[in-house]
Amino acid sequence: MDNAGKTLFELYDITHKEKYLKAIRLIYSQIELMPRTPSGNFWHKNIYPNQVWLDGLYMCQPFYLEYEKRFDDDRLSEDIFRQFHNVIHKMKDPLSGLYYHCMDESKEMYWCDKVTGLSRHFWLRALGWYSMALLDTIEKAGDDYRTYEMKGAFIDLMSSLVKYDRESVGDTQSDHDLRGGAVHGVDVGKVADCGLVAEVLQRAIGEVEMHAFDEHIHGDERPITLMVDDGGIVADTFQRGGITQRKVLRQLV
Repeated sequence: MDNAGKTLFELYDITHKEKYLKAIRLIYSQIELMPRTPSGNFWHKNIYPNQVWLDGLYMCQPFYLEYEKRFDDDRLSEDIFRQFHNVIHKMKDPLSGLYYHCMDESKEMYWCDKVTGLSRHFWLRALGWYSMALLDTIEKAGDDYRTYEMKGAFIDLMSSLVKYDRESVGDTQSDHDLRGGAVHGVDVGKVADCGLVAEVLQRAIGEVEMHAFDEHIHGDERPITLMVDDGGIVADTFQRGGITQRKVLRQLV
């Protein structure tokens, strides 16, 4: 996963050691060789020809853009924004506002729609990785005007996701992807870094229920309810010993 290489940028900044820069350039050289679909997106993996998966955008794009911004004078940044553009326009379901997990541009896979090439399902974890890819890339882009479409896509996706809470989809743990919920918890905490607080608060419902396990906060498995109040405070409310407790996680604004 190329995105794991983003830690190398920080290591290089801290230590100024040439070995980290060499590792960064080695990973980037692999990006240049990655095969692409007819529309220009990277294949998800070599064993999945002509397929775009939502989680695949997190695997490469944030690292790719940071390299372009820092070491390549923005030479290929447009390629990154174009790949997000393709996903936004080809993989989003206009009725639910969610994104299908995969798309086979060759339309040959047994699981895909033979007209659109899309898979027939949504997957919370993939939506989580995709939303993190949007946020990480927006953050790396700084004040680049080309993130306008991506910011709108993220805000729309968050607004759509809150409609599918526990009451609407069922009440058993098996109905939920716990890791997917945890990923979206990260999204809630990161919107401040990307300047999206006002938009998210305007578009999203104030309470987002995250069915996730976070051992660093609680040490026990249970649903996490994240509250974003009018002051931009993200807090987790929960019952312990018959008493309602509130743990402030982050001040957004």
